[in-house]
Amino acid sequence: GSMQNYSLTNKAGDQYNRTITNNSFVSGAYQWRVHANDSAGNSNTSSWLTLSILRGAPEITIYNPGNNLNTNNNSLVFNYSIIDDAYTAVNCTLFLNNERNQSQMATNATMEEFTQNLSEGIHAWDISCTDSDALTENSTERTLTIDTTAPTFDTETMLTQIEMGDNQSYS
Repeated sequence: GSMQNYSLTNKAGDQYNRTITNNSFVSGAYQWRVHANDSAGNSNTSSWLTLSILRGAPEITIYNPGNNLNTNNNSLVFNYSIIDDAYTAVNCTLFLNNERNQSQMATNATMEEFTQNLSEGIHAWDISCTDSDALTENSTERTLTIDTTAPTFDTETMLTQIEMGDNQSYS
């Protein structure tokens, strides 16, 4: 990397302070130290210290199933990927109906999946991912409906003869 020098001129009592505002830092570890000297020619240099910069939680992209899916297939694949600026793998969890369902390690920038058999009905789901710095991101909650019941009707009440142009409704 590159070296940057800063002068410490803000004195509060016997302490000097310096605030560095730089939004271009990327996540990672940075080493720093302090070298001080005075007008009498005295100097001192601290040991190297490490500063860790964390820019954010993993970003989650959901691919499937789509929100408000209505299907008769009760075996579903939940596809997603993550991007994390500091780690190559993060822990991701599928939540179904607000309960932890299953977890796995997801690799950065790779399509991942959870497979789950679901019962008939409406289900809420989302994915939550946490990196090694305990930064967590939750996807937007989505819903899906599993409907495996075929429609039924009563043929006893159906008319056996219908003229062209007539409309018939059955419930």
